[in-house]
Parts: sequence; C-alpha cells; structure tokens
Amino acid sequence: MTPLFRRLAVVAVAFCAGLSAMTTPAAAHPTLVATLPEASYSVSESPPEIGLVFDEPVTVTTFVVEGQARGQLATTAVQQSGDGKVAVRPAAPLPSGRYTVRWQITAADGDVVDGAFGFGVGAGGGAAASPAQQQAGTPGLGEAALLRWALFAGLALALGGLAADPLVRRLAEPHPARSTRTSAGAQGDQSLQGQPPRPDASRPHDPKPWPRPFITTGCLLGLVASLGLGLHQIGGGHPAAGLEAFSPARLIATPAGLLIAVELAAFAVALLVACSRARLLAVLPLSVVVIAEGERSHLMAAAGGVGGFTIAVHLAAVALWAGALVHVARAAWRWRAHAQRMRAVLGAYAVLAIVVYAVVVVTGTLAALWMLPSPDALTSTAYGQTLLVKLALVAAASILAVAARRRLARRAAAPRTAALVRAEAVALVAVLAVSGLLTALPPPADPSRGLPYPPPMAGPTVRLGTLTGQVTTAIVAGEGRLEVRLRVPEWDPGRDEGYTVDAALTAPTGAREDLRLTPCGSGCFAGPARWRAGVTTVNVRVATDRWRGGTARFAIPWPARTAHGLFDQARNTLAAQKSVTFDETVSSDTGRPADFSTRLRMTGADLLDKQPYRSGVISEPVVLERAGHQTVIAFAISAESIYVRMTLDAEGRLLREDMTTPNHQITRTFHPTGG
Repeated sequence: MTPLFRRLAVVAVAFCAGLSAMTTPAAAHPTLVATLPEASYSVSESPPEIGLVFDEPVTVTTFVVEGQARGQLATTAVQQSGDGKVAVRPAAPLPSGRYTVRWQITAADGDVVDGAFGFGVGAGGGAAASPAQQQAGTPGLGEAALLRWALFAGLALALGGLAADPLVRRLAEPHPARSTRTSAGAQGDQSLQGQPPRPDASRPHDPKPWPRPFITTGCLLGLVASLGLGLHQIGGGHPAAGLEAFSPARLIATPAGLLIAVELAAFAVALLVACSRARLLAVLPLSVVVIAEGERSHLMAAAGGVGGFTIAVHLAAVALWAGALVHVARAAWRWRAHAQRMRAVLGAYAVLAIVVYAVVVVTGTLAALWMLPSPDALTSTAYGQTLLVKLALVAAASILAVAARRRLARRAAAPRTAALVRAEAVALVAVLAVSGLLTALPPPADPSRGLPYPPPMAGPTVRLGTLTGQVTTAIVAGEGRLEVRLRVPEWDPGRDEGYTVDAALTAPTGAREDLRLTPCGSGCFAGPARWRAGVTTVNVRVATDRWRGGTARFAIPWPARTAHGLFDQARNTLAAQKSVTFDETVSSDTGRPADFSTRLRMTGADLLDKQPYRSGVISEPVVLERAGHQTVIAFAISAESIYVRMTLDAEGRLLREDMTTPNHQITRTFHPTGG
C-alpha cells in the first residue's frame, strides 16, 4: 500500500467516523436529578443546606443564592461529594420569601453546563393555602420589632427635637417691646384668632425655663438600635449569635445589611453634629436614615422607587409629629401654671401638626392600598391586623389632638390641655412601636403579583409535559389540585415573562369546568381541581409577552397507578438490546416545521447512556393507558423540567418515546430489529 493510499484511507475513515457521530444523539450532559430544596416549591423553614444532585460527579465553578429584593446572600463554601452532590449552607437562617439559585458546573468530559432554580421559604401560597397560611414568620420577630421601634423612637426624638426646639425657645424668650404693647387679655384674643401670643415678659424671672430637646438622646438611641439590628441581621434573627460572628464585612455582605450599616453611620454622624454648636445640621444625616428606611421597606420591593419615596415621606412625617409633640408636651407640662405661655407653645405647634398630619394620612393611605391585595387582608393576615391597630392609634391621637386644641380656647383649662397633649404623645409613641412591627412582618401576598412557591404536593401525582409553541407547558395533577408549570427559552426564575394562562377540564362524564388558577411563583399557576374516576381531559392555553404560546391538551387518568416495575423493565430491556433503530424528530417550536428528522441506529446501552433518566432517579412513574399489548407510562425529572412519555410493548421494549425538555420536543419512533 503506497503512502498516498494510506493517507487517503485514514482520511476516509475519519470522515466516516465524523458522519457516524453526526447521526447519533449528542452525548448527554450531566443531568440534574434533584435540588435541595425541591425546585419551584416552598419549605416551611429555612433549609439547612441548598444543593444540586447530578447523576455523575461534577466540578462547580459558580454557585450563587439570591434573595428577592435582597441580592446575593452569604453562604459557606461549596461542598462537593464524589456522587454528584454539591451544596452550600446559608450563613444565616433564610427569612420567608422567594430565592433563586444560579449555578455553573463542569462535567467530567469538560462540558460546561449552567442553570438556575427557584424555591421559597415560609408557608406556601397557591390555591391550597389560606390567607393565614400565606403569612410567613420572620426569625426573631420580637427582637426585630423592638429594635425597629427603638430606631424609629430615636429618629423621632432627634428630628422632632430639631423641629420643635426653635419654636419653644422663641416663645420662651422675653420680647419686652411687644410685651409693653400687648396686655394679657389681648394676648388671649390673639390666641383665639389663631395667632399664638407671646408670653408675658413682664416677669422678672421665670423659675422654669424651656426643656432641652432629646436630640442627642435620640441619636444615641438610634445608634444603639442600628447596631442591634446589625447583629440581628448577621445572626439570622438572633442578636447573640450575630455578636459572636460580628464583622463589618459580614454586615455589608447583603443589601439589607448594607442599609443597616448606612443607618449606623448616619446616626453616629448625627450624634457628633448634635453635640456641636451646629446641631441643626444633624438633620442631614438623619435624612439619610429616612431614605435608607424607604429603600429597605416592603413598599420599595412592591412598587419600586415611588413606593420607597412614599414610605420615606410617611416615616419622616410620623417622626416629626411624634418627636415634636414630645418636646412640646414637656414644655406645656412645665409651663402648665403659666396658661398664656402654655397656650402659646401649643398654638404654635398646631400649625406644624396640621401639615404633618395631612402628610401622614395621605402617604399612609397610599401605602395601605399598595400593600393590601384585598380588604379581606386587613382581618385575615397578621400584617393587616397590625395595620388596623396602627390606624386605631392614629385615630386616637387625632381625637386627643382635636380635644386639646378645643381646650386651648378655654383660658382656665390649661392643666387638662397639657394632660391631653401628653396622652396624644403616648399614642404617637405607640404608633412608632406598631410601625416597627409592620416593617418586621412579611406583607400579605398579592395573588395578582404571584404568591410564594406552593408546598410540595402530598400523595400520588401525575406529571405530564409538552411543548406549546415555544413554551414548555407541564402540569402536575394531585389530590384536589392542579399545577401548571411553564418554562420559556432563555428562562430565568427571577424574571416576569408576562404569562397568561387559561385552563379547563372535561370530566369523564363530559361535564366541562373552567379552572381558577392563581400565580404561585415564576411560571407557576395553581388551583383547585376535582378528579373523578376515569380519564379527565385538561386543556391549557398559554400566552407570554415574548414567546409563541398555544393550547396543550392532557389526559389525566385517576386514580393514579404507579409504574415503577414497567419503568425498570423498560430500562433493563433497552440496555440489553444489541441494536435499536428509530426515527428521531426534534422541534423547538410546535407552530413551525420540525428542526430536523433523522433515522438512527445504535446499541441499546449507548442510547440509554445518552438519556436523562439513565440513573433511574425520576418522579413516580404512572400508567397513562393500556391498549391491547401496549402500555403508556409517564414520568418527569422535575429539576430539569424534563417530561417523558413511553409506549411499551408486552416485553417492555420501546415503541415510541415523547420527551419534552426545556425548549425542545423530541419524538422517537422505534422499529423492530433482530436485537
């Protein structure tokens, strides 16, 4: 054989080998067979670990846990085991909410695979949960509420003191020129006309000067409260644990911790400025605290910048109302024996109070309308009930304020007026306490915006999927409940795709019923469904903002019959076949012609090795139908949104396989062979 002929032969063999590789299914990537917690479902408590389980060993290059409106969360280093499991532990217990895990791994053959999944912490939403169950707790709720009340009280004392002190000081200082022209009676007339009178300066000495404002006290209280909240954040609801693990780096590792650090620094600067002669400039760092509170509020997460601005203005108004009243009440009580002076300071404060009261009412009403999904949430959720308490306290403070202002017209009612003002101040301090509790409580879920992921279904389920246009459409049928799971190309569990879903079922008797489905997470819709004995048909119509949808039809046999034996038989039979021939069609959009169709031939072991179910880790397989010597079974690999439907003959050989994977519909029709 000449050298030239040998070279041509090598090229020909390589070319044929390349063609052979092109006509076989691509080698399977590592299959994500399970997630911890289960993908797209909620767990009642913070999970001890967050992980991925693959069907072969992998190397992790990226593993990030993100919280809704919280950003990346602190976790331990990734732990990898030789059996394909990778996991991390949260640095602190996860509060209730929705989370997204983003990962990238490298397989043993060098392939790089990435993906994401979502899960929830707290009582699951969806149709199976009541409004009360949708309300999830916050770790260390009592400590969080107390610390937030202390922060708000400190902010109120400082801001209110800065606003009211010039007013009290001005009315306490003598004005001889004005006093010689105005008699006590004239002063009373002016007060009745709405003009605050000047105190009688003819007294040679006033034994009780105006009280000093609690500006430094408020800044110090806010500083201590911010530090406590920082420890609470690091310790996952336990300040003592946060103290043991405290470090500035851990505090600023999360967006929530960073905002607490900003407030801590702002109160420290305000304290230093308040101790100087330029204490009025303390309003600047205190304003930073107000802005930070608006940034971290529930309304910021729900309505964006407008919501955060509304809460910031609301908090500033409440703080001014309460803090200024505390200072004015102290002055009024100290001057209760001097009716003219007491009436003067209360009359001057009334102007400020009217403005801030109006702001409190308007912004509070807007916040309530944003945060409450329905009037029922006022009485059916802890957040709504706490809001009712706050409204009652604001109403009580308003009644006391009106009563005090009316008594200002009575010159002999000075002591009683001072008592009413003190009661109003106490009511406003209670308002601050309830406001602190509201910031710690999770807001009620809004069905129109999507509920937390639902809890996993109990009992037998039927899991089916298909490609509808470009949308992977799957259903999970369980006892008294139906879930619809959607996934689009370029899927991201943290992005809203603008899904529209309509579903209806036709019972075995022929009766038709429209289903009421509620959003239950990213691409999740759930609702009650009654399954009668026999086969129920479910039609699901899907539309999205960016991708082609359509209508999917599913046949649900009930009660569900497990098919573990049939699945194991099918795997073992396929692995033993020396040769299998099948036609394979692949489509990425059922609204258009198939992407390609080809005939393939290989050993059964090779085909099984390329299948995502090769490890045998799947959802519970069920029997869909039996016809003659053929049986149809279905199962899912939910972590990867893979849904498989197999048609088997009496010996367990594959006759047809319909596999729905993210973005693709694969159909294989098998031909009898001698193998």
